[in-house]
Amino acid sequence: MVPASDPIAPARRGRWILWSFVPSALMLGVTRYLATDVASVPLLWIVPLFLYLTTFIIAFGRESHRRTMLAGTVVRFGAIPLLLSFVLRDWNLAVQMGLHRGWFFFAALVGHSRLAEDRPPPDRLTEFYLWISIGGVAGGAFAALLAPVVFSSVLEYPIAVALGLALLGPARRIVVMPDRVSVGLVVLLLALAWLGRIQGEPLLAVLLTMVAVVHAAASLRRPGLLAGAVAFALLVVLVFNPSGLLAQERSFFGVYQVEMRAGGTMELRSGTTTHGTQRAVDGSRSLQATSYYHPAGPIGQVMASGATRRSVGIVGLGVGGLAAYGRPGDSYTFFEIDPAVVEIAENTEFFTYLSGTPAAVEVVVGDGRLALGDSDEQFDLLVIDAFNSDAIPIHLLTREAIETYAERLVEDGVLAIHVSNRHFALAPVVGRVGGALGLSGRVQFYRPTEAEANEGSLGSLWVVLARNPGTLSWADSRWEELLSEGPLWTDDYSDILRVWRF
Repeated sequence: MVPASDPIAPARRGRWILWSFVPSALMLGVTRYLATDVASVPLLWIVPLFLYLTTFIIAFGRESHRRTMLAGTVVRFGAIPLLLSFVLRDWNLAVQMGLHRGWFFFAALVGHSRLAEDRPPPDRLTEFYLWISIGGVAGGAFAALLAPVVFSSVLEYPIAVALGLALLGPARRIVVMPDRVSVGLVVLLLALAWLGRIQGEPLLAVLLTMVAVVHAAASLRRPGLLAGAVAFALLVVLVFNPSGLLAQERSFFGVYQVEMRAGGTMELRSGTTTHGTQRAVDGSRSLQATSYYHPAGPIGQVMASGATRRSVGIVGLGVGGLAAYGRPGDSYTFFEIDPAVVEIAENTEFFTYLSGTPAAVEVVVGDGRLALGDSDEQFDLLVIDAFNSDAIPIHLLTREAIETYAERLVEDGVLAIHVSNRHFALAPVVGRVGGALGLSGRVQFYRPTEAEANEGSLGSLWVVLARNPGTLSWADSRWEELLSEGPLWTDDYSDILRVWRF
């Protein structure tokens, strides 16, 4: 009879939980981070799941301490561009996806490899796998259940990244770096941090400082210093408050920030996208439309064309900027799925478009497409402007969706769709659907002049559709013919790869 092995120490169990907790939390964190600015589609969440499972196969298939240390080196040095991307988020989408998924892969490989290297004797394997399971469930629960309740912003991903650096533990380098190179790298990182500070990027400065300390700790083989750096990173992401931030609220649909910009301009942001602004003029809020809704822009031209237009439906509230065009006797119906956005837009301490317009305003809380489908109301103008950060609202751009919108228009009504997107060309999609439904269309990409930009105008891309070509006779040379060259999206089929701007 084989004697039983020694009981597992509590500290060892804690390490097992940590080494399985971090990859699980990172998997959900990187998925949420990327899906916020792209789309919630299987294309995005299947890849992190596949990488997560692959690291298990590699780690437990064949143990290799050298592989673990090499993966740790990648995690250590890859943290620099990864943390830069948290602040400088205008990078190419393919670069961001590759960077975040790649770093996640190696961080998960480190965690799972440490688990494989620390496997107990066979008679303790049941307990070993139980604690691994508990750690994985805890990581998923932290990212998916606890974080949305506890944090007012998406902090779970930066926290998981900091814990991923903690997985490195004491430095046992197999890639030996000369002391001079190590010192030079730390000095360079601190110099970049100082540059970020004087350029008005304090968060970038703090994150780079943290990475510099991590490198110094690894070079000096001081695990205590490394743990301190990670603790410092956690403190930063938890308490850092950008200057000008007046309010921040998190809901199921995202994180919203109300900020005061130079000159007293109020701005609502979600992720990397501005959802509306309102300028301050002579100490009070100006009711002139700004951002994507400036009078010189495409939607401003649409509004100016409808001298007799009275009934307007708008899917997507934002700050209520389109209400600036309201006149006595007009009716504006906003459809907004997120109550948090309604609360912000109706708060007169931030925005006054809804309270200041002479038009009759109604806000319907719920999915705009479903609400329109259930409604019998007919609109002179229907505006589709619903975005979660920069993500594609695929269900609002399908053939069935646009057919529903067309049914809610009067005979000479106009459908205007906001299709601005940094990563995807959506105008051809709308053009193809419009062509399939027999609708006439025009498209305009608008770049504000310097004077218009000073008034708060932002560049935008808009598409207008109508049943009869004559309805769009007001569209001048700034509006180009909308071609039907894109893929036909339906409720059963959509392919975002075909419209990706690589």
